[in-house]
Amino acid sequence: MRKIVFYLIGIILAGCATIDIERLADDNLTKAECQKMIKNLSIRIEHYPDAWREYYYRGIAYFKIGELELALDDLSKSIKINPQYASTYFSRGTVYIVNKKYDEAMIDMNNTINLNPNYYDVYHMRGRIHYLLKDYISALNEYDIYLKHNNKNLNIQKLKVLCLYKMKRFDEAITLMTAVKEIEDTYENAYILGEIFSASEDSNTDDNDPFIIDMSISIMKNWY
Repeated sequence: MRKIVFYLIGIILAGCATIDIERLADDNLTKAECQKMIKNLSIRIEHYPDAWREYYYRGIAYFKIGELELALDDLSKSIKINPQYASTYFSRGTVYIVNKKYDEAMIDMNNTINLNPNYYDVYHMRGRIHYLLKDYISALNEYDIYLKHNNKNLNIQKLKVLCLYKMKRFDEAITLMTAVKEIEDTYENAYILGEIFSASEDSNTDDNDPFIIDMSISIMKNWY
């Protein structure tokens, strides 16, 4: 009996040794690396069915390889076991956004901020939800709250520019984008600024404008 116990402990410890949890935050993590993490986390879960952290980490790994339903399932199991961990709601809410389930996403983001009032990334994500629902004023309000706590995030500044552009508030968009370009003088930012100048002189600009589609894809792909 003792040999079996030690054997199982060895399996679990081996799994622990091969999982670098911090790497889940790495955007360059490969699919193969994620699958390896999933395999090792599954070993832990098999022996510790109430291991809420393992469900949480495996859910993130599933999300990174595009397995959205599996990610939602694991994150929901993690919340069921431990409903007090704010990051799990935030992660599940992010998956819901990608899945275009915006009502569910908003509920999870609200739960996140209720559990942890300092979880400022919630304002960013709630801004994205409002933007995707074409409620640009609410999106701007959320981004402004976020920027009160982290005004150096240029991607959030550009999300604000995108909202202002959609609302045809071109003067404000130009002012903000000029400030962004002064800090980050890239070809992309120069292109965005130039297109806003052009749009400000063209009253026929609409949501089907190829520029605004390209700009949306470029900015929205950056989650942080």
